[in-house]
Amino acid sequence: MTEPKESPAGGAYRELVELHAQQVYAYIYFLLFDEASADSLAVDSFRQLWRGLRRGEILGDAVEQLYRQATRLALRHSRKADGGRRGRQRAEQGRNENEAFRIIAPFAPDQKAAVLLAVWGKLGDRVAGVATGLGHRRVRDLVFAARQEFRAARRMDKPPSALCERMAPILSARRDGDISDDERASLNEHLPGCASCRETEAIFAEFDSVLSRLPSPAGADAVRERALAATVESPERRGVLRRLARLASAPALLVISLMVLVVIFRDCSAPSIKTGAGRTSDVAFVRSPDGILLLDTGSGRDLGRVAAGVVAPDGERVFSVRSGCRGNGAQTTLLRTDVSTLKSTEVGCIDGQLVPVAADDIAGVLYLADTTADPRSLVAVDVQTLKERASMRAPTDISGVFDPSTTILAGDRSALYTVGAVNGAPTATGAVLKIDLTSLEIAGRVTFPSSEPGSIDVIPSDEGRILAYDRVGGRIRELDLKTGQVVRAIDMPGNQTAQQGASSQPSRHTMALSPDGSTLYVAPPTAGILVLDVGIGQVMRLMNPDRRYSALAMSTDGTMLYGIEADGAYVVLDAATGKLLIPRVALPGFDFVSVVAGA
Repeated sequence: MTEPKESPAGGAYRELVELHAQQVYAYIYFLLFDEASADSLAVDSFRQLWRGLRRGEILGDAVEQLYRQATRLALRHSRKADGGRRGRQRAEQGRNENEAFRIIAPFAPDQKAAVLLAVWGKLGDRVAGVATGLGHRRVRDLVFAARQEFRAARRMDKPPSALCERMAPILSARRDGDISDDERASLNEHLPGCASCRETEAIFAEFDSVLSRLPSPAGADAVRERALAATVESPERRGVLRRLARLASAPALLVISLMVLVVIFRDCSAPSIKTGAGRTSDVAFVRSPDGILLLDTGSGRDLGRVAAGVVAPDGERVFSVRSGCRGNGAQTTLLRTDVSTLKSTEVGCIDGQLVPVAADDIAGVLYLADTTADPRSLVAVDVQTLKERASMRAPTDISGVFDPSTTILAGDRSALYTVGAVNGAPTATGAVLKIDLTSLEIAGRVTFPSSEPGSIDVIPSDEGRILAYDRVGGRIRELDLKTGQVVRAIDMPGNQTAQQGASSQPSRHTMALSPDGSTLYVAPPTAGILVLDVGIGQVMRLMNPDRRYSALAMSTDGTMLYGIEADGAYVVLDAATGKLLIPRVALPGFDFVSVVAGA
């Protein structure tokens, strides 16, 4: 009898295991310094990848998906457990023994993971950016910062000039193959005659070499064997049905068998698709009149409700507040809701009348605003101790900032972006501020004409810029917060009757950006979805001109759009064609708060 032929998915998976088992295991170990956890999480990463390959759900680069899964599991584990004394001792030992690792050890967990993948793992900025969710440009900056710190500890033969300092980030990017033709030409012209830059290049190479010598833990063979064993599939549902059918041949068991079949298939009639990059469908957090609705994006099914507040970036917790605390009206009660159980816990009391604006669960910081003060203030509070870490006041010439619905946490959690209106300007003027979260100071601001600043919707794009959509004025502006300039403005069709098409509950999130930052989807107040090529700043097409949408969000894998229509119906659309993928579902919500990948 001939051996069954291995499926293409099985062959691709086996090759990935052979190539990456040792590295995935070591990578997780360097994040946790715990062999047992690294072993378990590495195997789980491969098993989840195998399930995706087997089901045809891995549409992109399988290596990116593997390290994305490994990163997500490791960072989640590190938040739930401190690793114990043994792990801390090993982490300290690793830091002391490896000079390069000592530099990245104090980085935030996701930032350390990004440098490890890009440099130690030799996967480059782009894979590291996808795996950590930071984006390749942010990873490029982090890698340069680590190499630069390594260089600062060296006594250079010739101090670098101002020109050499400008060349340093390009030298770093070249090591990772991430430079443009213009940058390469500049280096080729400058490098032969500059001893300082050649020395910098050598030091950057030394950093990479030192980091690559981190001692790998033992145990990769066991990970490889258990990961390969994942291809031994458990019996499929049809096998279960065959056994039930045999049991049903006995009249006494027929009724029982039918009851079991009803239980198995009771949800089969509900329309459902697989959405997002996770093993299960994305979960959307939707603002509703009575709080936040958790939504299974693949079916539109209501998964539960939590109090209105801010959602942690990983979607595992929601922070909300209640006015007054234990009889003290001058304080605010902080509540934390576990999304998996929908149970709320009273965390404690905070001085002031505050509302949550953003949460950085990795850093353990909650950002709250006092919107009753004039000018408004922003406070950073330690989630564990409820002690104030820092605070700031809004500029006196700008009002309306720090509103929870118009304040966005940057993807790398380094900054907040908030929208306001300029006071006393001759004409109505909007403003976007960038708040650096390390110093809690204003790191940039841009102002521009806007007849109704409260209608401005913003979304971070690549290179630290912001896309701001004035829904009433019908113009998208690309803002450079570093220079304080409007880089370009794009007039959007379909806004001539903006005020006539306004919703009774206007949404703040009428834009969705593809994960690679190349395509912007905009819901104008009239009808349809405008598709904008961000690179050239041009509207390419209008999808579904017969429908009107009040809110949009993007799936985590960038293949689908989630929408709320003007009549409150929830829809899932193919991002390429606008085709409706599931029947419309009535939804008691009016805006997307966030979308996170499923388990």
